[in-house]
Amino acid sequence: MRRWQAAELGRLFKQKPLSVAPGVVEAAPAHIHAVAARIRLVNQQLKTGYRQLDQLCDRLVPPEENAPGQRCEHHDVVILRSIGGEVLSPSKGGFYLRHHTR
Repeated sequence: MRRWQAAELGRLFKQKPLSVAPGVVEAAPAHIHAVAARIRLVNQQLKTGYRQLDQLCDRLVPPEENAPGQRCEHHDVVILRSIGGEVLSPSKGGFYLRHHTR
């Protein structure tokens, strides 16, 4: 609703309501509740997945000190964590960077 001005919204709300089949008005709230429940579940699953990804990255971080004679290399997890505020998120085609909000 932020895209419209108050006058335009007032005009839209005064228009004749859309005609729908019997039962549609009663069914709409039930459908909205079902979709909202699915969205909450997906949100919970995403948070769990992000938390598990963070825990996995924590386990993959190499020890701070290298054994004598070993050269120091940048590991993927260290690079990932150095991005700061950005983490990998699962997607259909692999992983992508997203802004990290815990």
